[in-house]
Amino acid sequence: MRSGTIVVGLLAAVLLAAPGFGQDSVSTTSGLPGDAVSPWADATTMPFGSEQCNYYVVDLTPFQTSKGTIFGIAPIIKSSKASSGFFGSLLSAQGMSRRQLVGVPFHSTKYYHWADAGYGVNNDPAINIPGTTIEPTDASNQFGVLFSEFATTDELASYNGVIGGIVNYTREDPGRLYVSRIMAANNSCDNASNLSQFGVGSVDEDGFVHFRADGYGCTGGCGLNVLQGNNIFRVDMARRNCDVLNVVSNDWPGGMFDATPEWLVRNAADTYNPPGIVSTAIMGGPFYIGTNTISQYARGATFPAVVADSTHLAPGVIDHRGNIAYTSRNCAFLNSTHGLCGILGKADEQGPTDIINVWGLDNNGNVTGAVALQLPAVVTDNWDGVNNLAGVNEFDHYHSQVAYRGGNGQVALGVDQAGNLLVAAQVDHPNYGGSDWPVNYIAVARLECTSGAVAWTMAGYNQGVAGKAIVDGSAAPIAQMVSLDNVTGGTPFGPSVSAPMIDSVGNVWFLSAIEYDPQGPNQRYTSGLLRGTYDPANFAFELELVFKNWDVFAGQNSNRDYAISFLSIADSNSVDSGTAWSQNISEMQFLGGYPADLEPGAPEALGGLVIGAEITYDWDQNGEFEPDNGAGQPDQEYNVLLYISAMAPACEYDCGDCNCDGAVNGFDIDYFIDALNMTPGQWDNAYPDCDLICAADTNGDQAVNGFDIDGFIQVLNTGTCPRDE
Repeated sequence: MRSGTIVVGLLAAVLLAAPGFGQDSVSTTSGLPGDAVSPWADATTMPFGSEQCNYYVVDLTPFQTSKGTIFGIAPIIKSSKASSGFFGSLLSAQGMSRRQLVGVPFHSTKYYHWADAGYGVNNDPAINIPGTTIEPTDASNQFGVLFSEFATTDELASYNGVIGGIVNYTREDPGRLYVSRIMAANNSCDNASNLSQFGVGSVDEDGFVHFRADGYGCTGGCGLNVLQGNNIFRVDMARRNCDVLNVVSNDWPGGMFDATPEWLVRNAADTYNPPGIVSTAIMGGPFYIGTNTISQYARGATFPAVVADSTHLAPGVIDHRGNIAYTSRNCAFLNSTHGLCGILGKADEQGPTDIINVWGLDNNGNVTGAVALQLPAVVTDNWDGVNNLAGVNEFDHYHSQVAYRGGNGQVALGVDQAGNLLVAAQVDHPNYGGSDWPVNYIAVARLECTSGAVAWTMAGYNQGVAGKAIVDGSAAPIAQMVSLDNVTGGTPFGPSVSAPMIDSVGNVWFLSAIEYDPQGPNQRYTSGLLRGTYDPANFAFELELVFKNWDVFAGQNSNRDYAISFLSIADSNSVDSGTAWSQNISEMQFLGGYPADLEPGAPEALGGLVIGAEITYDWDQNGEFEPDNGAGQPDQEYNVLLYISAMAPACEYDCGDCNCDGAVNGFDIDYFIDALNMTPGQWDNAYPDCDLICAADTNGDQAVNGFDIDGFIQVLNTGTCPRDE
């Protein structure tokens, strides 16, 4: 690397970089109605074309956790607008494909992109200005996402929909996502009908979606028959005919069904829980796995080949609770070849739910072996030595609506870099208060897949008003876990943590009620996303705060800041289906694959996760976040699926090499000024072979702005880069 002396006055007049492109968007006018799309708009009912499928670009915004770890975040899909009085529907359960494809074509040939407020995908020109198009041709990575949504319509009907996404990105620019938002299923043809109700469910990397459906409380409409019994459907999102609705009724394959759905479990008398999925890469085609409430494990590729029995129950387990969880990883102790499943279990119908039942799969989805992981009477957090509270301890998050609405699942499954199976779930301790008990911890079991030896610890806990410390980069406490009633005042009462999620190396992620800055001037009770960084040598987890309610992010596409205004954990009497679940996270590392030698704290351990959230845009840019809610305020509030992942590609060029010629010298000055003045999209168009972040992000915060000027001067004068120090 060459160095030289420059005149710093050349940089005095530079402008800061503006936002890039993406679906994070607001409407052209303030307040209601906003720009969420209608769930019923197709080519036959909307003069502006189909809203059943939308294709757009969204860029991640870099941010730092409490320990200084850099991730990227973006609202990749909004809920649909089913009522005129709200910006969008409420989110229920969500999911993400456990794996991703590598080196595949983009799902769509064209995607919209934009860089300012008012642009978006709503086809009504009074709401959004259309963006311009990008036509990607490179090979891409691909993953799937989904959520269910619900609302009461203006006609007082109970709307329910399944929204999915096929998401592509290039390995050279993983911070830019190409999203295909697809209306996978609808329970109605308009805002007065109601033919079915949904629970999700699962999605794979090819875009196949599995969900359950029944006709509970349905009133009919559309000239169709209300769905009967318990049902499992599959939709191939990649083949959705976006010119028509896909309305789920009892009239399959006729009625208003699109051509793609398959009806896997039909009008069953027994209650089937929200389904799982094993992907084509593992089974040769999408494969249904699931459970029902008569203690059976169900599996099969197609109807009528779905079978159900109780072979998954390990010795000593007489029944299961909750919904299925899956990982494609394997464990020799269970003789698995095609992945592992987990669910909560009971040894006594009158006793506590204190077992995690894990089983392996063969190439037909049959059970290769099962083990009962019994929760010990004493569980110690190996990070700080704290024990669980004495009394009845039992796993939860399976009561109330969860068996019907989702999500999947209570049990998190992962394999660490040493080949050990990690299994985690939420626990009530002591469980004296029922399904909304707020005193909880996350129990983690580690099973050696050679010997079968099992050890237990906690990833996090609360004991009411106090709990496990959450730390910064110097291991100093900046917050602590607490019970939810401290945040809400008791309504809702609890629970206080979501289900856990396990990433590619064994880190445990979950939502929790927290007390932020307990002893400082910024003390407040709120909720946030936590990462428990895995210490395999001591089988311990150190907590960092990833983000919390009212953290603010710059919308890279809307040119508006947004605040996370609500992260849900509990509803009125139990866990909220709209909280985080174990299947909300990728089991792969950043850019795909499984790590052989990666520090657990590295951001690349996270291949991606999704969280349902409410976000509020500062539409009028006054620094305040005040949603309309019928009160005439200008800001806009949406329910969205947030996506979080590592985001920095491997840099091909040195820090400061802004013309990417392999040397850092005075010839880079004009290019650095361009980097400060251009949006990411403008830079990509002008210099397609030179990565903006690698070249000009001299302080390593994953953004290019005025804070990089001193670092650029340093690298020119001394040959050393601040981000490398």
